[in-house]
Amino acid sequence: MTNHAQHLIEPASPEQLQFLRNLSSRRGVSFTPPTCSADAGRQIDALLAMEDPPVDDLDRETSGIREELSVGAGAAALVYDDELGGYGCTAHWKY
Repeated sequence: MTNHAQHLIEPASPEQLQFLRNLSSRRGVSFTPPTCSADAGRQIDALLAMEDPPVDDLDRETSGIREELSVGAGAAALVYDDELGGYGCTAHWKY
């Protein structure tokens, strides 16, 4: 059963959610999906109060992630030419 207060709760708008995603990405932080419009507004205000991290930090972090994915654990999913035979729909694994 719902009460009167539950009917007053508005879900976060798509614009709020997009702005929240953009802000959190720019600030380099994660966020909990808001339960309502007011919660989204509070999270947006908190992110606006934060300072942007230095661009050098973001570049260094992005480069580190790319490097790790290319040679680290992410490289385990790479497929090399000597592992495949055929082309297109006739492609197959070489054993």
